[in-house]
Amino acid sequence: MFYPFQDEGEWELAKFLALNLKKSQVSQFLKLKWFENRPKPSFNTVEKLFGWFTALPQGYAWRSSPITFKGFKTTRPI
Repeated sequence: MFYPFQDEGEWELAKFLALNLKKSQVSQFLKLKWFENRPKPSFNTVEKLFGWFTALPQGYAWRSSPITFKGFKTTRPI
């Protein structure tokens, strides 16, 4: 369900890193000694992490069409 990430926790970590840190900071994070004794995320490089994000399916494009009603005025277009 969270492919290519292992689980929801890894997805949240990846999303947090990508949205809040620069690529160089994410790279530094992944090199921390913290991961010497603990499991590393499945994305072991910043390139892999951002590559996975670009490979995720895109949602539908937003579409809109103006609607007009004869005889009725609105404060904003519908």
